[in-house]
Amino acid sequence: MRVQVFSTLRGALGGRSSVELEHVGTWSVKELLAELEKQFPGFREKLHEGVSILVNGRNIAFLQGLETDVPPDAVVSFIPPSAGG
Repeated sequence: MRVQVFSTLRGALGGRSSVELEHVGTWSVKELLAELEKQFPGFREKLHEGVSILVNGRNIAFLQGLETDVPPDAVVSFIPPSAGG
């Protein structure tokens, strides 16, 4: 599975924009977050309100939230809110 972060969230993955995670079976987003916290301590602290989490391009807010299934071949994206004028 590929985990991507954008913009200000790169620090959550040690300055990287993406990482590959190997796992067997399907995780929930909640389980994925726990694994990311284990591999990148402080990951969850860097996620702030308004961060969108997409699994294969679909926002989990419109799926099952943190219980959304994440298959091994998924692309999971963490996108911070943007501001502009």
